[in-house]
Amino acid sequence: MELISSMCKKDYIKQLIYIPIRRSQDYNVNSFRSDNVVFEYFNYRFNFFRFFPIFKIFLVFFGFLLKKGWRNCDLIIAHNFWSDGMVAFLNSLIFKTPYVLVLRNTDINIFIPRLKHYHWLMKILIKRSEGLIFVNKKYMSDFETKYPHLYCMSDNINFICNGVNRFWLENSGGFLNNSRSDTLIFVGAFNENKNIKFIISAVENCLKRNPELKLILVGGDESDLKKILKNKQIPGFVTVCGRINDLVVLKELYQKSKIFIMPSYFETFGLVYIEALMQGCSVIHSKGQGIDGIFDEDFIKAVDPYDLNEISNAIEYLIANFERKSNDTKFYQNLNSSFNWDKIADQYIRVCKK
Repeated sequence: MELISSMCKKDYIKQLIYIPIRRSQDYNVNSFRSDNVVFEYFNYRFNFFRFFPIFKIFLVFFGFLLKKGWRNCDLIIAHNFWSDGMVAFLNSLIFKTPYVLVLRNTDINIFIPRLKHYHWLMKILIKRSEGLIFVNKKYMSDFETKYPHLYCMSDNINFICNGVNRFWLENSGGFLNNSRSDTLIFVGAFNENKNIKFIISAVENCLKRNPELKLILVGGDESDLKKILKNKQIPGFVTVCGRINDLVVLKELYQKSKIFIMPSYFETFGLVYIEALMQGCSVIHSKGQGIDGIFDEDFIKAVDPYDLNEISNAIEYLIANFERKSNDTKFYQNLNSSFNWDKIADQYIRVCKK
């Protein structure tokens, strides 16, 4: 939504946002009012279509044709390579509308590796496109290495990261706070992919040498956590804060913590890493996922999400070497510049005009 909102500021751009949904309660969930944007939803309801990806694509394409306004589109941005991209591809065959493809986690880790029998079709999909956009730098390099036959089909390949909410750009001064305890914070959904069980185990390992360690979990309640822990007792060093929608409260939690930790198994980007960095936290993330390849600072550690010892070692290193980053103003200025949605919207526009 932030990208759409930033593009709204360009008076010469009109946007039609087509959103396929499986549940009627998702109507108007991701929408806002603007003279420059029209949101169109299509409810295809039938979950069994996920087992037949081609049938699902044709159904969603048929829904797209029924919507008003698409014939006036000069270009389509397909925000998912396979699901949205194939709809844009079919449209281009009939109506010659050009399109740009965006590759994300589900494309790199699910559709492309599992649908090898459709790689011939993906080659045509890429070749007909105006360009590719990766929101994850590591995914871009992995795509080139693992699928050179697909990568070579485009001569306009770009890395454009996601941006953060304007609140974080306007409040990126938390690193001046020197009163931080030995606390780690996690912010995200309470599910298996976020690797919360290993996070707790890694902190538990470190408690032997640093009994002052604390862990704050934000994004779910205790019942959600107990499901992940298989109903085991929640350790005393863990504080569960539930879902926090108040960004001021979340900012205060970041500023009390030394480390933000989220070694997910799969992560397209992970804006929470950037939010935490803007508030002065050191960061632990996964190798090959999320923000990997973007930063080389010593207070940002990439770990193997399957290696408990490596996660524990990263925690101990960052706690022991936590530095007040109040003098590193250039780093934070670069953060504000690199993750500003208005500037990112300009990058998308430049790709579309190539």
